[in-house]
Amino acid sequence: MPANENSWVTELLGWHGHDRGGVRVPFAEWGNPIGSRVTTGLILKLGALASAISAGGRIAPRWIFLIGGPGNGKSEAVQFFVEQLDSNLGSAGSLIAAVRKQLPAGRLLPRRIDVTAEHLEASAEGFAACVRKLTLIQDASASDNAVADAAEALVDDVADLLTSSDQELPVFVCCANRGLLSRALAIAHKEYPGDSVVQALDQIIRATALGLEALSESRPACWPLKADSRFACWPLDVESLIAPTDDGVPMCKMVERAAAVGEWEVEGRCGDCDARNLCPIRRNAELLRDKSTSDALFRILRRGELATGQRWSFRDAFSLTAELIVGQWSDYDSFAHPCRWVHDLVRKSQSAQGDAQGAMAILPLARALYAQRLFQTLVPEEELRAVGSTASNLGAIITRAICDIVRRTEPDSSKHIRIVLRGTHRSCTDPALWCGGFPNDLLKRVEDEFGQGVRQGLEEFRAQLVEPELSTLDMLARAEAEWDVLGREKEGAIAAIEFLRRMASTIAKRAIGVRAGMSAKESLLRDYEESLRDQKRLAGVASLVTELLGGNQFAGSLASCFGQAESRMTQSVVIVGPRSGIRPRPAAAGASDRPAYDMPCIQVGDSILPLTFELYVALRRRADGCANGSLPAGVAAMLDRLRHSYSARLARDNQKLTDGQAWLEFREFGREIGRLVLDYEGGLELRR
Repeated sequence: MPANENSWVTELLGWHGHDRGGVRVPFAEWGNPIGSRVTTGLILKLGALASAISAGGRIAPRWIFLIGGPGNGKSEAVQFFVEQLDSNLGSAGSLIAAVRKQLPAGRLLPRRIDVTAEHLEASAEGFAACVRKLTLIQDASASDNAVADAAEALVDDVADLLTSSDQELPVFVCCANRGLLSRALAIAHKEYPGDSVVQALDQIIRATALGLEALSESRPACWPLKADSRFACWPLDVESLIAPTDDGVPMCKMVERAAAVGEWEVEGRCGDCDARNLCPIRRNAELLRDKSTSDALFRILRRGELATGQRWSFRDAFSLTAELIVGQWSDYDSFAHPCRWVHDLVRKSQSAQGDAQGAMAILPLARALYAQRLFQTLVPEEELRAVGSTASNLGAIITRAICDIVRRTEPDSSKHIRIVLRGTHRSCTDPALWCGGFPNDLLKRVEDEFGQGVRQGLEEFRAQLVEPELSTLDMLARAEAEWDVLGREKEGAIAAIEFLRRMASTIAKRAIGVRAGMSAKESLLRDYEESLRDQKRLAGVASLVTELLGGNQFAGSLASCFGQAESRMTQSVVIVGPRSGIRPRPAAAGASDRPAYDMPCIQVGDSILPLTFELYVALRRRADGCANGSLPAGVAAMLDRLRHSYSARLARDNQKLTDGQAWLEFREFGREIGRLVLDYEGGLELRR
């Protein structure tokens, strides 16, 4: 069979955000690489809006603000809206041509594009009657003038819209980020104090916010705005590309396109390639082509989103698809094509037949499988040095070669997608970090078998592994056989064997766990996901917050009411009173006028406590007997803020103080030594 080079592999490398996939411009030559549109809530709304406007609808919102950071799909949404307008108006592509003409390739893009009926060659009358004028601002943070302020220009745009007559009412689409909106609002307060411009910008910011107001029961509608139905906005960074919808998982389209059979299993590519059985790139595409395997991957990615609170953007989702299947150019040294890198290593591994050279060739192939790419780090650097040094001194040739090649093939982590993958989501989802659980848990059985011997684990789970995982684990078993725990250097041998078994367990747990959709904190992540919109489950979590805040009676430091640090002295003054009401609130479900928001919260009096995954885990640990002092610093700080806030309100509540529901206590070593009570006439009484 020939040593083929698959051109689709290099095409996928261009999907990365640091490559061609980094900047998206409507109707650019490098557009949507999958050739079809990923359906989201915004896409559905823009399609319906284009139909309503084209039908002469006067009620539909006409001034659209798409809010989000880079890579969230704003440009794709703008292009889709223009295409739908063109189709519904029967413009036969003339509207698209008019927009494309004002987006010159190879030059700086204009901040604003205006299209009128005069620019159209077809259906100009329909455009003039229904649209009148189409204004597109693809990036509101840009400016046509180097010294101009983009925020001032946005304020002027909004002011122009609000002064338009009903006969001139244009269709306006603007892409902006929250930072620019905040600056524009500050400028509007100065230039248009008390005007509708201020109100419009304020409503857009509030309707697309991600803070406490988004968690409140009075969460503002965004499509359209309640205060002015001519405006509509949509936060693009709230919708998940990983969460299942009625049309399936949105990111699934990207993976399906990247792994399409026609790009891989054909002659001249991978179909008749002599390296196909050991090629990790082809194997990645083959595995992700299977729906159950890809669904398992999406389940892990989704739980990573919930654990970190960060959504995968379009740019990152395309980068992730390319990363998992083909990696990055930096992974292939000086090779002109990734397939040449694969052919070189396959030849070396087949000629080496299990010796040290085989380790140098087969291990990089295994590390290129998507389960290993997803979590990257294999073993700590300090262990590599220690075991490699011992192996060199004692002549353990295969072990030394393994340590050398792991160190040399540690992936470059300078690109954004790998920084994201190395982030906090790894600690929650990496199956290699799984520990504990029940005896029948799959990952526990993997860990137990490989803990007793690499060969034993390999034989037990051979059916659930693929090449080149099998060849790599066989190589680790050969390396393990180099060591004699009964010899003179038994301490070094024991450390090396533990190291090899741990490496083998890591590879196997990731391979099996990722394909089964199992995460490191599987039970906690599953329970948290199921609790997001379950009032009954959240009520149980709220009761744990009640206990942390003092049960039925509240006691808080009086000094904290005035912003002072709590004293560590033996004597203290605390404010004591009834605890605040605690009520759980499920995460907001999506509606016709706003997207879903995957953050439940607990209302404590007038305060709102976001129930993040970190807080959820801390509360579960507390229920299992974890001491308050062992809670994570972020959770402890969150609870302290609640105590301080309620202490301040209680200290100023004359009704509770005069009714005897609240009082000041003097304490020494935590024990009450006196009480200061406020009587009905405003006098103070000290009781001992």
